[in-house]
Amino acid sequence: MTEQPIEYTPVNRLDDLAADEKITPVMVYTPTSLSWGQMITRENLRPSLIFHTVPIPEYLSIFKVNSLNLQSNELSKPSEFQEMHFPIKQVIGFHLMPPHEEPLDYDQDEPNRRMEDVTILVGTFFFRGKARLSTQASLKRFLDVSKSDFFSIYSVKISHMSNPKMKPILTPSAVIRREEVLFAGV
Repeated sequence: MTEQPIEYTPVNRLDDLAADEKITPVMVYTPTSLSWGQMITRENLRPSLIFHTVPIPEYLSIFKVNSLNLQSNELSKPSEFQEMHFPIKQVIGFHLMPPHEEPLDYDQDEPNRRMEDVTILVGTFFFRGKARLSTQASLKRFLDVSKSDFFSIYSVKISHMSNPKMKPILTPSAVIRREEVLFAGV
C-alpha cells in the first residue's frame, strides 16, 4: 500500500478576521532583513503598543509579506510569503507602513519633556528622528536608566546606509529595540 502525501492547504488568515480584529500594514526590521506586510490586531489595539505591553508576545506574525534580505551587497527583488512569524528578540525596528499612522503615544502638553534629535543605526538603516526625553536627562542618561526593551521615536526619516537609490521612508513614529541599535546625537 502506497502512502498518500499529506496535503496542506494554507488558510488565508486575512480572510478569516474576527469581528473585533483589524488589518494594519506594517514594516519590520531585523539585523538581516526588511519585511512589510499585514498585521492583525484587536480593533482597539494600536500595533506599535504591542512592544510596550507586558508581556510582549514571543512572535510577531505578519501576513502577505514581502521580505528583502539585507545581507547581500545589492538589493534584489523581495521574496513573497503568505505569512512570517518574527521572533520578537530579532525585531530591532517597527513602524506602520506610510501613509498609515496612529495617534501619538504621549501627551504633547506633558510638562518636563522635550524632543531631542537623534540618529539611530538600525541594522543597515539610519533612523533620523526625535527621542522624547526628560528635560533633566541627556540621551546617554536616558539610555543608562531606561529598562524597557523598546522605545518610540518620532518624526522619523529612514534611509539605507549604502543604497542612496532607495527612497527615504517617512513615518510619524517608529519603535526600536534599545539594546540592538546604535545611537548618535545630532
